[in-house]
Amino acid sequence: MGEMVVPSTLRVPELVRCLEDEISFGQLPVGTWLKQADLERRFGCSRILLREALSRLEEKGLVTLEANRGYRVRELDEQRLHQILQVRGVLEGEAVLQLCGHVEDLDFANLRSLAEKFEYAVKNGTVIEQEQTNRNFHAALLAPCPNGELVAMIFELRNRAPVSQNRRKNTYARLVRAAEEHYKLLTLIEEQKAQEAQTLVIEHVVGV
Repeated sequence: MGEMVVPSTLRVPELVRCLEDEISFGQLPVGTWLKQADLERRFGCSRILLREALSRLEEKGLVTLEANRGYRVRELDEQRLHQILQVRGVLEGEAVLQLCGHVEDLDFANLRSLAEKFEYAVKNGTVIEQEQTNRNFHAALLAPCPNGELVAMIFELRNRAPVSQNRRKNTYARLVRAAEEHYKLLTLIEEQKAQEAQTLVIEHVVGV
C-alpha cells in the first residue's frame, strides 16, 4: 500500500508562505526541481491548490516554469537582487521614521534580547538560525509601526530576496557588522534620532 496522505488544512496563501520560507532559508536551493507529486504528498494538498501556489511563486520571481519539465527554484541576478534590497531599504527606513514617533510602544529589553540571539547565531549558528533570529528581530522591531501595510510590503520584499541567494554579500564580517548595527539602531530609535536611524537602517538592509 502507498503512503497515506493526510488532507491538508492549508490554503493557497499559507502554502505559498511555507514554500517561500523553504526557498529563503535554503531548504529548497537554487535549481531544485519542485516535484508536484512529492509536494502534494508532503503538504497533503490537492494538485489544483499546489499549482495555484506555484503560479504565485512564479509571479514573485522565486520559481520558473520550464516547458515539459515543471517548476524549479530560480536564481536571482545581481541587478534584481540589488533593486529589491534598495526598495526594501527605503520602505524600512520609512517604517523606522514612524517608529521614532512611537517609542513608547517598543519593548527595548525584548528587542535587545533578540539582537543578542542574532549575534549568538552569527558566531555559533547555522545559516537558517541566523536568518530566523534576524527575522525575529526585524519583525519585533516593526510590529508597533502604525502602518501595517508598509510592514507587510517589507516582509513581502524580504521573501523575494532569499538569504540563500545573498550569501556572497553575507560574509562573516558583514554579519558581525549587521549584529552591531542592530544595537546601534535601537539606541538611535530610543533617543528618537529619526534621520540617523533611517540612514542606518537603509545601509543595514542594502548592505553598503
